[in-house]
Amino acid sequence: LVENYKLSVTHLNNFLNVPKGGPRLFFEQNLLRFPQSKTPSGAYGSAIHSTLECVLLNLKKAREAASSAVTSSESGAVAGLMPIDEILAEFEKFLKKEKLHPADFKLFLSRGKAALTAFMAKRADTFKDADLAEMDFGREQILVVDPDADGYADDGIGHEDRPNKGRAFITGKIDKVSISEDELSVHDYKTGRAFESFEDATGTMAIKGYHYKNQLLFYKLLIEHSAYCRDILFPRLRSKNKVELGVIEFVEPVGTKKEIHCAELELTDEDADRLKKLAVAVYQRIQALDFEMPAEIAQKYAKGEYKNDFEAIRDFEEFMLG
Repeated sequence: LVENYKLSVTHLNNFLNVPKGGPRLFFEQNLLRFPQSKTPSGAYGSAIHSTLECVLLNLKKAREAASSAVTSSESGAVAGLMPIDEILAEFEKFLKKEKLHPADFKLFLSRGKAALTAFMAKRADTFKDADLAEMDFGREQILVVDPDADGYADDGIGHEDRPNKGRAFITGKIDKVSISEDELSVHDYKTGRAFESFEDATGTMAIKGYHYKNQLLFYKLLIEHSAYCRDILFPRLRSKNKVELGVIEFVEPVGTKKEIHCAELELTDEDADRLKKLAVAVYQRIQALDFEMPAEIAQKYAKGEYKNDFEAIRDFEEFMLG
């Protein structure tokens, strides 16, 4: 069941999500893969993602087909983006593939067209032909090692009698990787309620902000531990090969001014090492088929002793790291 398992950030967040069952949620939803129908909002998000991927891929094709006629602006953005009417037509095609109820289709078609129109008006100049869309690590064996694990070299090779201790195989897919002045940044598109900075992700948004931070840091781990990235995609960055910036790009406009919010996060090695340790700890529990919530945490949550749901998640996280 777990012999060839690789951990994704969605699985990691589900495993730690105490309010929704944590390990049990992961076991049923991600390991056993109990059938689940996609929600209308989930279908809408998928159509938005597919549309923005199409925009970037079309830009690359335009650059390749007519490089002599395409010029770059000082900001590094490349002319040749799809006109907005074509972008909206592509969105409608992707949304139709989701097989929504007619009422839901009408609602989300209108919502998506308004969102994409506002997003492209504000963010069109951030699309570059050098950007990579939907970067998928599914075929690669990416190994991360607990930096504090005993008996391991930097390449993750350990004692023969404990081949999987202190390490984890990870996987994932990144919406966009941007290269600018020999630096890499990772980007993820989001629909739904937006925040302007991670400092604003408090209260009811705290768990969402926490999940987004984990997501961006996990992307850093994927790229920096990928041989494919190091040796093929970014060989000129081999001496550095660091991802230092993560950006959550909220597609839907906010307020009457239709502002587009992008929350940036500095991706430090310290935070990445902490997430690495957490990923290894969760991976080890999965390999041991241990899907029980610690009794103390389960009891505290059941009795309502946590101030909020986020506090319960952080308590479980500290338990895993301890």
